[in-house]
Amino acid sequence: MGEGQLQPADDVELMSKLTMPIGLFQGEVDHNTPAEQVRVLEKTAKAAGKTNMEFRYFDGLDHGLGTIVYFNTGAPSTGYAAIFEFMKQFRRPKE
Repeated sequence: MGEGQLQPADDVELMSKLTMPIGLFQGEVDHNTPAEQVRVLEKTAKAAGKTNMEFRYFDGLDHGLGTIVYFNTGAPSTGYAAIFEFMKQFRRPKE
């Protein structure tokens, strides 16, 4: 793996200290962080018993998960929609 790329064992060790939910959202055509690297991270995390990590993969989306389309149209891509749904689960109720 090159500099700046995921190092699954190190990343899982870092994330193992976190108890909050962690969502990883990955475009299948991401050339910055290939989906296969994220799958290795997922496999390593699951083997380590991490249950607070959710991994989602999106066909046809790149590293930005459809950012340009979202900014130009206002309609979230499937990647952004999944991120928003993930975040809604943990929204604090209004007081």
